[in-house]
Amino acid sequence: MSTFVPIKTAIIGIGRSAQVFHIPFLQQVPGFDWVAGVERTTDVLSTSFPKVRSYRLSKALWENEQPELVILTTPNITHETYILECLENGAHVLVDKPMVVRSSEMKRCIEKAKACQRHIFVFQNRRWDSDWLTLQQIIKRDLLGPIESIESRMDRYRPEPRLSYWKESSALGNGLWYDLGAHLLDQPFSEWGLPDSIEAELRIQRPQAQGVDWMEVVLHYSSNTHPQKILLHADMLQSQPTPRWKVEGDLGTWIKMEWDKQEAALAAGTFFTNRSSAQDTLESYGTLSDFKGNKTIFPSVEGDYSSIYRSIVGTLRENKKFPVSLEQIESVVYWLEKIQQEAVHQKVVWKL
Repeated sequence: MSTFVPIKTAIIGIGRSAQVFHIPFLQQVPGFDWVAGVERTTDVLSTSFPKVRSYRLSKALWENEQPELVILTTPNITHETYILECLENGAHVLVDKPMVVRSSEMKRCIEKAKACQRHIFVFQNRRWDSDWLTLQQIIKRDLLGPIESIESRMDRYRPEPRLSYWKESSALGNGLWYDLGAHLLDQPFSEWGLPDSIEAELRIQRPQAQGVDWMEVVLHYSSNTHPQKILLHADMLQSQPTPRWKVEGDLGTWIKMEWDKQEAALAAGTFFTNRSSAQDTLESYGTLSDFKGNKTIFPSVEGDYSSIYRSIVGTLRENKKFPVSLEQIESVVYWLEKIQQEAVHQKVVWKL
């Protein structure tokens, strides 16, 4: 029997994403040996994780370590540079979404990964959201009949732009579209593939905002096995609650108000100590309604972001297929870029 060798892991970028979405899983999911990190200006590692070696530059990481896996949580525009650097130094890569900001970068990274015989894993964690998994179960069980329309909304109320925050800047790859659109596109693309047509409009809505902060994209499918219309929406000026999901079928409607709770539990540090804090309670379950007025509370499927990390172990140690394919992500990146380039402050329709 062969001895399991933990995956020697490093992180480049020790900001909120690393601290909330990655470090907790490195500490709790078996199979990882987190040895080093790169943080250019902060001192999070020396303060909070003194056993993890800290470097200011990635060059020093390569000179002193030989990580098998590197996690990238740096600004989106830097992803291609760091992905190529990691691959050239023999490391597999786990990169936050969006993987890159341009289709041309996507192609170069895929070619380099193939040449280096290394994996690129993309952290599309919202495929493991409780609400998305619940919707898949409802459709699989045909509880609503043929689906006519889906509304997927990720609305917030942040009337004051955060002008110093890179995610809200005007640079390509930033703004609400690249931040949340990467999730909103990935979910239907991964389940139903590309639609027959796409209509989209992006806006800069708030006074003084620099990046896109309002988005509405509609996917139209013609196959009778697919939802006919999927509306994707997000903005920063929703002061009143809006449904995270509204799904209409021939037999009724499912409405889910609450977002998945895993991010909040991770940020609060309760994800692993209090499992219920990361999952829906009765009060936050969605409701199934039929056309006779009958309403049924439908229990949520448990969300599970840790599945991503277990899947990485399965790929690197057991040669299992990673559930997020680069072919799927290639479509997401293509439409992120195209819609950003052509649909700001105007509605554009594409026939595919």
